Amino acid sequence: MRLLEKEFILKGFRFTQMEGNENFTIYLKENNVPVDSLSYYYCYEVIKIIKRNAESFNRFSTQIEMPSRELYPNDNNWGLQGWTFQDLPTAEGYFIKLSEKVDSTELMRVKKQHI
Repeated sequence: MRLLEKEFILKGFRFTQMEGNENFTIYLKENNVPVDSLSYYYCYEVIKIIKRNAESFNRFSTQIEMPSRELYPNDNNWGLQGWTFQDLPTAEGYFIKLSEKVDSTELMRVKKQHI
């Protein structure tokens, strides 16, 4: 599986992965090239990692092979699979909350399988 990049540039911003697990991660989002301290912008994004299976399809008579991969949520899913925070402690708190929710759901699923 192709994993999310640890660092990448998109739409004029540099994204740097701060911490994460198999389901969620935190990225620092900042100006790619800040001009001065007044124009510097940063925030933290907590995302649910989207996982896609390998697939193949035809496009303009060309066979396209896509490996299994992790994806960043798209703009349409912001608020459902991605969240923006102005400070790291708040982002970490939400990351922990989401991770614990998944862990407890997984624990309940495992318990039900053994009953």
